[in-house]
Amino acid sequence: MMYIEIGHRSIPVIWIAILLACFLTALIYRIVRKTSIHSWYWNGFLIYLITWKLSYILFNFKIFLKSPLSLLFFGGGSLGHILAIAILCVYLIIVSKKGTSTFSTSAPLEILLFFLLYETWIQYFINGILAFLIQLFLLAGIIVYYAMSVNRNKQIPFQVYVVIILLEFCLLSIFQPLLSIETITFTWIFIFISILAKKEEVTNP
Repeated sequence: MMYIEIGHRSIPVIWIAILLACFLTALIYRIVRKTSIHSWYWNGFLIYLITWKLSYILFNFKIFLKSPLSLLFFGGGSLGHILAIAILCVYLIIVSKKGTSTFSTSAPLEILLFFLLYETWIQYFINGILAFLIQLFLLAGIIVYYAMSVNRNKQIPFQVYVVIILLEFCLLSIFQPLLSIETITFTWIFIFISILAKKEEVTNP
């Protein structure tokens, strides 16, 4: 894991990429939609983050007892990530069952934007400026397409999402292993949310 120095602290670049992606996704949504991003987005982010951090206690209990402050600097690792994703999925099922009118149209897009923004910053921090610019070009094209769809009051077809994901995976295969924890997580979450969104469209046409 790569780190950058901020003051006297070494911060993992993954944490910085996640935070930047989280807030920039909300900003892009506000600019394009002229409204705030949905509450489930922020709630889901906090649920994942809190679960992942606290899972450190569960999977490293002896270390935590010896040094409680270690919780501030470490998370639950891969096992904590899996646990956090599982709890996040439970939360999303609850959200979808409440019949939120915008969930089916917004959920896949918000997740896709988050992942693409995350990968853009990861490319910058880890693989350099060329990878960053290529990723940024793809991201910019998607944002423009998204804005045009909103202006025309048209929903983005699910097939377009599939094409974007395939393009992103092709790009990732150039600069890093395709079967990474990030891509597997994204694929699972996106498919999971898409199934929930499609189910809601059928239930509440």
